[in-house]
Amino acid sequence: MADAKNTVLFPYETLKKLSMDAFQKFGFSEKEADIIQDVLLTSDLFGIQSHGMQRMVRYHKGITNGLIKIDAKPEIVKGNSNFRSYRRS
Repeated sequence: MADAKNTVLFPYETLKKLSMDAFQKFGFSEKEADIIQDVLLTSDLFGIQSHGMQRMVRYHKGITNGLIKIDAKPEIVKGNSNFRSYRRS
């Protein structure tokens, strides 16, 4: 964990607004941006920073490099109540 004197804390609502604005500017719909920010901020709240807000940069790079298609819609190809396998369309 980072040294407390070098740590900057932001209110949840500030990070939520930043995330929503950023993901919508990346081209995601409001609904999609809300889902993404919820996953990232929840990860941070649970202490899983590797899957939290730091991923925003990775999303941006992936979109810019054509690795993330913002218009792709997932399709469930198999699964049950415990597991789902998706394919990008």
